[in-house]
Amino acid sequence: VHWLSMRDSSARRAAVSGIPVVQEKLHQLQMDKLPSRHAISEVMSWISLMESVILKDEEDIRNAIGYKAIHEYLQKYKGFKIDLNCKQLTADFVNQSVLQISSQDVESKRSDKTDFAEQLGAMNKSWQLLQGRVGEKIQMLEGLLESWSEYENSVQSLKAWFANQERKLKEQHLLGDRNSVENALKDCQELEDLIKAKEKEVEKIEQNGLALIQNKREEVSGSVMSTLQELRQTWISLDRTVEQLKIQLTSALGQWSNHKAACDEINGHLMEARYSLSRFRLLTGSSEAVQVQVDNLQNLHDELEKQEGGLQKFGSITNQLLKECHPPVAETLSSTLQEVNMRWNNLLEEIAEQLHSSKALLQLWQRYKDYSKQCASAIQRQEEQTSVLLKAATNKDIADDEVTKWIQDCNDLLKGLETVKDSLFILLPDALISGSR
Repeated sequence: VHWLSMRDSSARRAAVSGIPVVQEKLHQLQMDKLPSRHAISEVMSWISLMESVILKDEEDIRNAIGYKAIHEYLQKYKGFKIDLNCKQLTADFVNQSVLQISSQDVESKRSDKTDFAEQLGAMNKSWQLLQGRVGEKIQMLEGLLESWSEYENSVQSLKAWFANQERKLKEQHLLGDRNSVENALKDCQELEDLIKAKEKEVEKIEQNGLALIQNKREEVSGSVMSTLQELRQTWISLDRTVEQLKIQLTSALGQWSNHKAACDEINGHLMEARYSLSRFRLLTGSSEAVQVQVDNLQNLHDELEKQEGGLQKFGSITNQLLKECHPPVAETLSSTLQEVNMRWNNLLEEIAEQLHSSKALLQLWQRYKDYSKQCASAIQRQEEQTSVLLKAATNKDIADDEVTKWIQDCNDLLKGLETVKDSLFILLPDALISGSR
């Protein structure tokens, strides 16, 4: 199959290369049968037809719009060039022909020679003019085609660039973390600079487009004007979008900065409060120490409650970021907010529990002190009564009935001492055990 394909290809090339030879032989046979005057008439008719076509095309070419239309006209006139090359054989034949006039008819055919020469001169002049016009048209169309190609390629390239940037900007509707926002803001600034530079390209395309439709009818130049307006509006829209995105990213970066500051502030309060709470737990050895602890815990609790405004601010900033961030970032933000709230509430609860325990311990210390005073007063009274009884016992002049009363008083005093003893027995274990607790 490959050999057959190669053989066919070689045969095809040989056939194509032989076309000019065959064409020339056929033309020669045709000219042998065609009188010279008839050939001139045929060439002149064809020249006239071509000139009428060229004249008709002038207005259409002048108002032609776009690469495709110009390319079709260029191909058309390149076809005319091929036709000219084909007709060149006929023109050459006519110029090489000589009238077959016999010597004896020279005088009678002199007028025919003159007429033939005039026709041949007119044909050659028209032929040269036609060749020139076709060559000029091809050259002009090639220039136009290059200009339209440059214009349309520039338009397509710029449209593609605009579309690509618009797609990238649409992806920025949700924010990332702080670092990604900073990077996006840098990219936005770079894109803003690029867009400013692209305005020069837009202006150049506008100049080229207006130059291409200069002196064309309004109805045919409308598509180019529409394209230029579309490019300008797209540039304006993209520039405005980037400016708005820059404002949005700057605001978001500020929110992230506020979020970090609020988070650091809350964590600072939590660390200070946690450290203070760990120190307060050591102050339990006396009522005065417990009172100091109660005061410190109360102050710590009140101070922490005053800072709840910072916690609410942190929550508000976080909730605002949650509305604008990508889901993974939003999930991290939510987790951080929940953790901070949990630590805050746990610390408040722990302080409240410690404060409650310290107040209960302070009340116990107060009961201990009050009961100790009562016991001390009772013991003092017992001591005073004992001193009176001992003094009475040393009196030699005491009567018998007074002795009986003295003994009764001593018995009552002993009973009172038993009551005081029981109170002391109850006081010491409760106070010491509770205090140690």
